Amino acid sequence: MTPSDIPVQDAFILAELLGHARTTIATLTQALAAYQTVRLPLANHVLRGSKESGDMYEINGPLEDDLATLGPQIGSQWAWLWETTPEGEREKAFGLLLKSLTPLAKL
Repeated sequence: MTPSDIPVQDAFILAELLGHARTTIATLTQALAAYQTVRLPLANHVLRGSKESGDMYEINGPLEDDLATLGPQIGSQWAWLWETTPEGEREKAFGLLLKSLTPLAKL
């Protein structure tokens, strides 16, 4: 997975949510809220990480030319690639959707 896969993953997760059996016109707002809750933090993380990576690659960041520290720091910028999957994100979104549809009386 690479950062350029993000739009494809977004489309996959959104399509899965919109196609979920519990998603109807009446529950569309909850489905879209679940999507945003799951995907927006990752999108913001990638955005911040891209800026930080650019600074590190150009040796403009706070580590400047401390290569012994800079190398591992650059490597850790990409940890999210191995820590998340589209299927896992979809399941989180499904969980949020279903939780939002559970009547408060049943809690």
